[in-house]
Amino acid sequence: MFGFYRIAAAVPKLRVADPAFNTQEILRCAEEACREGAEIAVFPELCISGYTCGDLFHQSLLLSASWKSLLEIAESMKHSSILMALGLPVHFRSKLYNCAAMVYRGKILSLTPKIFLPNQREFYEKRHFSSGTDILNRAVYTGS
Repeated sequence: MFGFYRIAAAVPKLRVADPAFNTQEILRCAEEACREGAEIAVFPELCISGYTCGDLFHQSLLLSASWKSLLEIAESMKHSSILMALGLPVHFRSKLYNCAAMVYRGKILSLTPKIFLPNQREFYEKRHFSSGTDILNRAVYTGS
């Protein structure tokens, strides 16, 4: 009526470097958000893999499992009208990016790499990830 959206800030229980477990928790939270009438659900940064994977971010097993989980989440939500923002590590053109994926009705609409990477105190993102600045204005995933 007034153009408002109900947005859920989801906080799933996560396990570091366990995309299969995290996927189930993400789906549980998404279903709860749907039941509560949310039209958008925003999940934590790197929620599919876990934020504190350290050097495991460079393991192909973790990267492929994270991508597989994103596809599983999209497929599981294909009959839902909720827009989801999810985080995962993505290897693209020999670099690793901390990305946000937008998922809607079974499709991955976009992947957006993080540009401003913290590198002080307990945050060492530049050790693992590249800034998305170098691929700004380029399509990472076309949805085909």
